Amino acid sequence: MDLLENPFFKLEATSRDDRRRIMELADEKALSLDDAECSEARSILTMPRKRIAAEMAWLPGVGPKRASTVIELVKQKPSEVMNLEKLPPLARCNAIAQGLRLYSPKDPSELAQWIGCLSSVSSELIAEQLLSEINEDRVVAGYPEVPDAEFMANALAERRNYFRQVLMEALDRLDSEDLVKSLTVAIEEITHLGESPAPKLLNELIDAFEVEAQGFLSAESENINLLVKKVRESFNHNANAKRSQALVERLCKTVKNWDVVAQPIQVSLKSQGLSHDESRLVAAEVRDLSVELANDHGRLDLAQIITEMIQDVFAEVVEVADRATEDAEAIERIIEEAEIEAQESKKNDEQWRRDITFSTEIGAIFKSTLSISPSGVSWKEQHMKLDDISGVRWGGIQRSSGTTFSIMLTSRGRRPIDIELKNSTIYSKFIDCLWKAVGFRILANLLAQLNDGQKVKFGGIFVSDVGIEMKQDLTFREGKTFLCPWSDWRTGSRNGSFCISHKTDKKLSQCLSYLEVDNVHILEAAMGVLWKNGGARLSEIFS
Repeated sequence: MDLLENPFFKLEATSRDDRRRIMELADEKALSLDDAECSEARSILTMPRKRIAAEMAWLPGVGPKRASTVIELVKQKPSEVMNLEKLPPLARCNAIAQGLRLYSPKDPSELAQWIGCLSSVSSELIAEQLLSEINEDRVVAGYPEVPDAEFMANALAERRNYFRQVLMEALDRLDSEDLVKSLTVAIEEITHLGESPAPKLLNELIDAFEVEAQGFLSAESENINLLVKKVRESFNHNANAKRSQALVERLCKTVKNWDVVAQPIQVSLKSQGLSHDESRLVAAEVRDLSVELANDHGRLDLAQIITEMIQDVFAEVVEVADRATEDAEAIERIIEEAEIEAQESKKNDEQWRRDITFSTEIGAIFKSTLSISPSGVSWKEQHMKLDDISGVRWGGIQRSSGTTFSIMLTSRGRRPIDIELKNSTIYSKFIDCLWKAVGFRILANLLAQLNDGQKVKFGGIFVSDVGIEMKQDLTFREGKTFLCPWSDWRTGSRNGSFCISHKTDKKLSQCLSYLEVDNVHILEAAMGVLWKNGGARLSEIFS
């Protein structure tokens, strides 16, 4: 019941007029108003059980003169009704509700002020206080008192429903975007972004809004799930990076659109110490994608975009916001570590480039250039890229004229580079550079092959991850082949060869020439590390 539709207003009666006075007023008004309307107004005001609805919709606790002033302000300047002060809470609520219906603000922020004002004042309504105010007037007017506070509480609940209906009607006069904005501004301002409790009326208003918005939220949730699926598919099908990023950006935009509508619901629930279940489900779906992009695809940039969006969008869902903050810190930490690692890698790469770069002139009269650098090895007219080098051999041969140092670089399907040197200093420097340039790579490749279960041939032996496979050396018949673990072997160097022999079976022995077999130095180094550190598998020497 509106204030200006109230029987008290129609008959110009006061809440303290007795039955006789109301009858007189009804007869007087019948001369200028519809007779049936006056009879209905008289009936409502003179029948105690009907009268309560009119009393609740009037200005209880307000004297006749002050009531006339309030009514006049509502009629003439409805936009100023919110400024009414020093009125009992229910009287003020009724005046605000009527003013809102007459004024109908179109600006969402202004309507938010009306919503906040009516909701806040309605929270001051106390059934016991109203019971006292209404019964005081009833005693003066000669009507039976309202029986108890429970009866009054029911009447108050009906009145609160009326206020909610007035607010819903005001919101419905706005377009969808402004409606959501108005509700959001109201709940955020009055609860300080969900940190303080909201008035019951405002929570009830948002509950009613949630029912109306459920269709949109559900449909948009399905769109979000579809976009998450498309992002995953783009990575599974190796789509280009631009398409994947475009899908992630589209996903974030869709989640933000979804959140615009969910925002007032989230804040309302937060103010009650609750969380929005649908928000948690959407956030979990999107967060799982973020973790997957970071962990499975190394796309920390996209994971960071999604996580920052989750922090912003779901700030009102406490457990989601806390988890997103942890994720953001973890991603930031990983990015910082990656940047430090990249800087270290760059420094190491620069140092590596310096360490493997060497060039010198060989020959007294006819000079040839020997060089090694990141671009490869050059000797005379030959050049071989570092990545193409698959085998290395080196060693010295003592002659009467002095020691000759030989170095051979092999590559599958290509003519090897064969280098001979006399100068031990140049030889040592070049071998040092060669180890750093290709030796460690060849060693890593060897360990990877062994870890995959492959056997690698070195001369007359086969090397596996768990040991060496060697055939017995017998004079008159073919020996048997044995695979013995690393602990059964011993090694040594003699006559330019790396010699491997079984500790107990003298027939199991092989010498691998440093100058005739590829990568003997690599195998020797690996076995040396294994025996130094201990272990049963060669592939695990650096584990």
